[in-house]
Amino acid sequence: MKTRVKSGLLMAPLLVVVWVGGYVLLAACACLSVFAVREFYRAFETATIGADRPIRPSFKVGTASVILMYALPLMIGDIGWAVVAVVMCFALLFLKDERSVTDSLVTMAGIFYVALFISCIYRIDFEFAPWAMGDGAFTERFFASEANPNFYIHGFRYNFVWLAVFSAFATDIFAYFTGRAFGKRKLAPVLSPKKTVAGGVGGLIGSAVVCGLFGYFAMPEFLVHCVVVGLLGSVAAQAGDLTASAIKRRLGVKDYSSLIPGHGGLLDRVDSLLFTAPFVLLYLSLIRFWTVGGDMRTPAFELIWQSMNGTIDASGTGLLGIGF
Repeated sequence: MKTRVKSGLLMAPLLVVVWVGGYVLLAACACLSVFAVREFYRAFETATIGADRPIRPSFKVGTASVILMYALPLMIGDIGWAVVAVVMCFALLFLKDERSVTDSLVTMAGIFYVALFISCIYRIDFEFAPWAMGDGAFTERFFASEANPNFYIHGFRYNFVWLAVFSAFATDIFAYFTGRAFGKRKLAPVLSPKKTVAGGVGGLIGSAVVCGLFGYFAMPEFLVHCVVVGLLGSVAAQAGDLTASAIKRRLGVKDYSSLIPGHGGLLDRVDSLLFTAPFVLLYLSLIRFWTVGGDMRTPAFELIWQSMNGTIDASGTGLLGIGF
C-alpha cells in the first residue's frame, strides 16, 4: 500500500504538464506515446501465448509513426497519416521471412490503440483551447490568438483536458478504495479478479463528483456537460482498464513493465486514460457540432426551443448552419 502511494506521488508532477498545456503537453504526449508503445510491444515479445514463432513488432516503425503523427496531419490530414502508418506496417512483410503478418498487425495495434489514443489528450487541448471558447479577455491577457493557441499557460479555466484526466484517475482511485471497503461481487472475474461491482459504482460516482466540482469552479457554463463526462467518462475509463487487463491476460503477463513500483509501467497507469481521452474529444466535438456557428456557449437546441415557444426570433441566428 505504501509503495503504491509513494509511486502514485511520483506521477503528480506530470499534472503540471496538463496545467501548462500547449507545446509542453504536445511534447509530453509524444514522449509518452513512444515509451508506452515500447511497453506494448515488449509485452507481446515476452508473451506466453504459445505462438508458433516469437512475435516481433517493429519499434522503429512505431516510433516513426508517432513522429509523423504530430507532423503530417498539419500537411496531409489525419487520414493521410493513417494511410502512411498502415503502409509502413505492411511494408514489414517485404522483409523476406524476418516479419510475419502477426508482427505487422501488432505493430499497427500499438500505433493506433496506444499512440493515437494518447494523442487525443493533446488534441483536446488544441481544438478546445480557451480562445476557441470565446473568452477574449483571458486569451488577450496571455497573448494567445487563433493562429497561436499555445502561447499561454492553459491552467484550469476552460482546460477540457482536466476532464479526461480527472475522470480516469478519479475512477481508478474511488474504485480502488470503494472496492476494498465494500466489494464482494466480482465485476469481471475472468479478466480482472480484483475488480468488484461496488468498486465500479464507486468509481462512477467519484468521477461524476470530481468532474462536477471541477466544472463548478473552472467552467460553470459547462457544469452539466462536466457531470455527464464524469459519468460516461468513468464507463470509458473502466472499459479501458478491462481492455488492458484482457490483453495482458491473453499474453500471460502481469504488467506491461515494472518501471513504477506497485503500479507496473507507464501504460499500466494510463490504460484507462486511453479510452477516456478519445471519449472526451468525441463528446466535445459532438457538442460543438450541435451549436450555432460553432459557439459552444450557444447550444442550438436551446435556441430552437426558445424560438418554438416564442421567446426569441430565430431568424438570423444561423440555425440552418448548425455546427458550421
